[in-house]
Amino acid sequence: MLTSLNVNLKKVVDDSYKINIGQNFLKNFEVRDSIFYVIDKNVYELHNKIMPKENFYLFEASEHNKNMDETVKILSFIKKNKGIRSSKLIAIGGGITGDITAFAASIYMRGIKCEQIPTTLLSMVDSSVGGKCGINFGGIKNFVGSFWQPDSVNIDINFLQTLPDDEFYSGLSEVIKMALTFNKDFTYYIMDNAEKIKERQSDVLIELIFNSCKIKSNVVMQDEKEKGLRRLLNFGHTFGHAIETDSNHQIKHGIAVAKGMYYETLFAANNGLIDKNVVNIVKNILEKFDYDLQYSITNKDLFFKSLSEDKKMLNSGLVLSLTDGLGSGKIVEKIKIEDIVSFFKCAHRNKP
Repeated sequence: MLTSLNVNLKKVVDDSYKINIGQNFLKNFEVRDSIFYVIDKNVYELHNKIMPKENFYLFEASEHNKNMDETVKILSFIKKNKGIRSSKLIAIGGGITGDITAFAASIYMRGIKCEQIPTTLLSMVDSSVGGKCGINFGGIKNFVGSFWQPDSVNIDINFLQTLPDDEFYSGLSEVIKMALTFNKDFTYYIMDNAEKIKERQSDVLIELIFNSCKIKSNVVMQDEKEKGLRRLLNFGHTFGHAIETDSNHQIKHGIAVAKGMYYETLFAANNGLIDKNVVNIVKNILEKFDYDLQYSITNKDLFFKSLSEDKKMLNSGLVLSLTDGLGSGKIVEKIKIEDIVSFFKCAHRNKP
């Protein structure tokens, strides 16, 4: 059974597209002169039987390779194979692969079509939807990028059968983020079905992915360029990106976001920005899935440099996206870096 969602973005240019969600519907990938693939090397090896046999670029997916040098290699691959304005670039892999592929598509000949075939839970529920793409630059995550909507998003949960646990829970944190900030009923669904989620039951996974994509697509349709409502999707990401950077990307994005959600909530509660009861709400749902919420900063200079260079920083200070209760969110601006430094210096506040 195939479930679909429409993302309607009809403005000056019609950037609308369809998200297809199902199981065992991606069985073979077509090879045509006008279609090119960027494929995560690990995914290619695990699912070799259904992968294209030509017109593909194997990408060693890591945060360290999500850079301009690798982007140039992808552009050169398209050019070498005579890619033109009507060509399509298809990403098969997780969020890193999807990000760099869409970014390359957005700048090749001023933009060619890009299709997303996400293979991790994180990319299925978050990064493949919404059109934000980019690369790391100057030591800062996602510092250079574009808004480039996909031509389509095709999600086959069969790819999740080979997904390692740490990757699965990295994606699940993004599901929890969207539920906490946008939908109370979805939050209860996640908590009530915790064991089925851990077992990766197919019907529950499809429900998780469908609801997450529905939330994100609704947000994107209202705020494509992240000027208002879409900023709520950054809950956990400000501290989370700093944790990723400080760990030299040894901590996966979604795991860092889970820690970020907890610490951002604790910081906000300690500073009177949200009710202190929200800390327990966030803590309880994350601990239900056994997330380790503790984090000790390794390199304080690097950690706080990452915060101060965060792309969401305004002249008036840092911006935090928070949940202020089940299914509700708020944006807080003018956060001083010094206050965050003081917060992390208090060791007793860092213990969940």
